[in-house]
Amino acid sequence: MSVWARTIVMTVAIVGALPGQSWAQGDSSYNPHGELDIDCGACHTSEAWTPAKAVFDFDHDDQTDFALDGLHEEALCVSCHLDLRFDEPKVSKLQCSSCHVDVHLGNLSDNCISCHTAFSFTDVPGVMVHMQTNFPLTGAHLQISCEACHATDAGGAFTTLNIDCFSCHDQEYFAAQMPDHAAANFPKDCERCHDTLAWMHAVLDHVGLSGFELIGAHRRMECTSCHIPPQLDLIYFPTDERDCIACHQSEFQIAHASGSVPTTCLDCHTNDTWEGAAFDHAEIANGYELVDAHAELDCTACHIEPGFQLIVTPVDQNDCFACHFVEYLDNHRETGTPTTCLECHNQLDWADVEENGGSE
Repeated sequence: MSVWARTIVMTVAIVGALPGQSWAQGDSSYNPHGELDIDCGACHTSEAWTPAKAVFDFDHDDQTDFALDGLHEEALCVSCHLDLRFDEPKVSKLQCSSCHVDVHLGNLSDNCISCHTAFSFTDVPGVMVHMQTNFPLTGAHLQISCEACHATDAGGAFTTLNIDCFSCHDQEYFAAQMPDHAAANFPKDCERCHDTLAWMHAVLDHVGLSGFELIGAHRRMECTSCHIPPQLDLIYFPTDERDCIACHQSEFQIAHASGSVPTTCLDCHTNDTWEGAAFDHAEIANGYELVDAHAELDCTACHIEPGFQLIVTPVDQNDCFACHFVEYLDNHRETGTPTTCLECHNQLDWADVEENGGSE
């Protein structure tokens, strides 16, 4: 016997209608199914109230305010209609809690379909749902189970939790030894240095904490290169990231032992490497500008390492004789040629000579 047939039998038992007797023979104003705008012939025949039609001419989706979709389509009528009053319950698709127990205990939205569907309560896009909260899941949080955070929320209660990192990761804070967060009294707003990918993937705002910006090779160094664990006391005390000499005094002494080179290291070097120094020679060497062939010379052609003392001391870049007196003596010892070499020569090549306005 179909569900609707059983329902009609219940109607006869309750109301007292006999087979073959129509409601027109009794009180025609009474409908045991309640106030429905549905023709009786949709379910019954004119011969008798029972049995009901095997196939109803009634569309629950179109003729009521509650379309049957998902598992509702498979539910028995008596699952929702507990008696013959089919106009009850009066609920809409947004009033799930009228029939279903709120396992979240009111901690989440009462709009169930924002997370659930009519096909399954458990088929929930948890990550997307969590994105609607004030704690979107990112990084490693995407890999853990709900119970890892909602440990006491049995049955899916999911109470609101403290979203501060320290509230969940206080053990990691006190266990950290390099550096010792507790001993150094590090702030407990963990996101200042860490992100959700991993604790070891720290993104320290070094300039915000110390005023010293980590740039170039400094970004790749271990903390212990400049700090003493566990409190991370400083080994050196630079004024800022341009004060190289405060940390690199030994390198300066090895390379520039004469002391004639200024300690403003970044005039020649970069924060990326000591090698490949590039500098303004004229600014450092009292106006002596490296031009033409001089620009291609190795430093040791004019300087003695490691202190870079000068081999000779020309007045300026036009004082060729100070450095090239040997060449002068070889070519002009007996001619009395003046030592103002640039009147005939240029700084590209000694052999390219112009004499008395003409070339040789």
